[in-house]
Amino acid sequence: MAPAAFHEFKQAVIGQETGGRYGVMNTEGSGAMGVGQVMPETARTLAQRAGLPYREDLMRGTSPEAKRYQDAITDAALQEAWAAGGGDLRTAAHYYHGGSDRGKWGQKTQRYGDQILARMRAR
Repeated sequence: MAPAAFHEFKQAVIGQETGGRYGVMNTEGSGAMGVGQVMPETARTLAQRAGLPYREDLMRGTSPEAKRYQDAITDAALQEAWAAGGGDLRTAAHYYHGGSDRGKWGQKTQRYGDQILARMRAR
């Protein structure tokens, strides 16, 4: 993983999702939460893989502990997307937004990929 490129990707995704605000709940009703707007089931799986308990209260919180927890979950989701992209940032962004089933990557996911790339170019 190229640290600089991954960091730019992470900043673009977090900027797109919450503008860097912690404890944010999705306003469209998807259930996504936290600084990276991770879906609850995804967060639960990522927490388990990282050896962490799933803590919805920390995904909704803004305390220093909640911020560290959200960063850990978001980083895990971003690393998975980064790996799935295989070096292609648009694919990584699509994976982060739309999940692993590429058949479900509709127009909204395609647009998301474009927005992430635009954010990265703007840096």
